[in-house]
Amino acid sequence: MATTKHAGTLVATVFLYCSMQTWLASCAAITEDVQPDSKPATVGYRNPADSELEERVRRLEAGISLLQCGPPLKALMQSARKLCTNGGIDSMGKKCDEKRLKLPIENARQELGRMNVGDYLLTMLRHEVIYMTNGIDISEQRKKRLRIFASEPRQSTTRYLIVTGAEDGEQRAQVVQDTFSAMIRAAEVGHDISLPSVQSVFEKPWLMRLPLSRVLGADRPLPPGEPNDISKAVFLIRTDCQQDQ
Repeated sequence: MATTKHAGTLVATVFLYCSMQTWLASCAAITEDVQPDSKPATVGYRNPADSELEERVRRLEAGISLLQCGPPLKALMQSARKLCTNGGIDSMGKKCDEKRLKLPIENARQELGRMNVGDYLLTMLRHEVIYMTNGIDISEQRKKRLRIFASEPRQSTTRYLIVTGAEDGEQRAQVVQDTFSAMIRAAEVGHDISLPSVQSVFEKPWLMRLPLSRVLGADRPLPPGEPNDISKAVFLIRTDCQQDQ
């Protein structure tokens, strides 16, 4: 999905949020100038205006998350997380594969009706598809797209999901995660960011074939050099669902 298309989607989302949230007097208030406090800076002193602004941003993020992450997607992500990450001893050392994800995938399919899960994820969510040669090499064209993806501002709710059904899927997923993590860190150098660490924002990879009816545009292999084999593709998907407390 093109970055410009995603930006347009986000603008539309913010507009819808501002229209729908009656409890927020004005979204414009979030961007209004914050006047510096007259008190001198002291150790441990926190400007009340900063706390107020952070709370407004938090509420805006919550509203955007609510609109971006509808009930089927939120239920799917939470169920998968419990089965693959928070399942205690039962999930330790076990792959988050198609067998383990069968029930949440089927529940999501029933909720979505005619649209399958893969088409839904790629239609609704920001993503990139990576095709590697030798299971480790990413083309320069694809790296350029990944750098743009990595530079897009994160929210406190942002998580990244990697999905691949290749036989060496674990290796491919790790290569993509390591590469993209380094790109995020490089993009955020020098920024004053209070967000979860890069290491903590990746879901456990889904080692399964993503059900798709078709693959379009830049989601297809890019010439020259990328292998023309969708079964070995690695899908990197951004979600902004609020986490369970």
